[in-house]
Amino acid sequence: MLAGASRANAQRTLHHVAKQTIRRQIELVVVDLAPEDVPALDTGGMNGVYLRRPDIKRWAIGKATGIRAANCAVVAFLEDHCRPAPKWAEKVLAAFSGPWTGVGYVFVNGSPDNYLSRAALMADYAPWAHPVKGGESRHMPGNNMAYRKQFLDSLEPGLEGIISVDFNVQELLLEQGGRMFVEPEAIAAHQCYSSLFELLAANFINVRVLAATRVRCRDWGIAMRLLAALAAPVIVPPLRIWRLLRMIRGRAGIWSRLAEGLPVVLLTYYSCAIGESVGYLFGAGGAEERLLYYELNCNRI
Repeated sequence: MLAGASRANAQRTLHHVAKQTIRRQIELVVVDLAPEDVPALDTGGMNGVYLRRPDIKRWAIGKATGIRAANCAVVAFLEDHCRPAPKWAEKVLAAFSGPWTGVGYVFVNGSPDNYLSRAALMADYAPWAHPVKGGESRHMPGNNMAYRKQFLDSLEPGLEGIISVDFNVQELLLEQGGRMFVEPEAIAAHQCYSSLFELLAANFINVRVLAATRVRCRDWGIAMRLLAALAAPVIVPPLRIWRLLRMIRGRAGIWSRLAEGLPVVLLTYYSCAIGESVGYLFGAGGAEERLLYYELNCNRI
């Protein structure tokens, strides 16, 4: 887990990690980016590594630092605003007894029950919103996800160049013949942003970084970048809606929740598409630093 200025959020998440049914099997790795004069977080006496790294200013470097410090066979990422249920770690670890390289969680609303928090959950996590049947999937959530350490190590020496956004990591995983599984009983409560503007801005920034990373990793030339930039606002939102509807097929309980939040879902998808275009055309710019702000320091409810 990366931690920043939102100490209350991070402390609550650590409290929930410390209550895991298999806490003695967990190696807790915290990369704390807060200034040195800010008191350290309480890890509840759990075994692990606590790194004070106020010098880190990029999300990818923070994640890579945590991966390199980990000594376990499985690395499970948790955002500092994502609180796991007591059996979360147990269920994630059990899932890795199967042939999976990556295991995803399912999510409930960790914010006060209002329109924005319900719609934000649909925008970011609808395919993985509890209850989910679970099973193998080619599409998984970002940031809150578990991988075999061996796979993450295979991304070296350029780990920082790929680890920012899970979508790119998962593309490589699938290309290497890996498989991913949604564990329906690995449940976490996700807090949303305190305003619609912050939700849209965070998604714009996240996908700008995704696009810039893809350009770098795929070594795209200017023609391919221009074509992708022009296509993204036209193709990406309807493609994401089609993929979402396909993934929730047969889940009657989620249709009404999606219908209620559809205006926010559509705004989020179009914000992502514009961010993708900008990333293809102009690269990440200062988006990696802004990504760290929105993940760790922005207000959540």
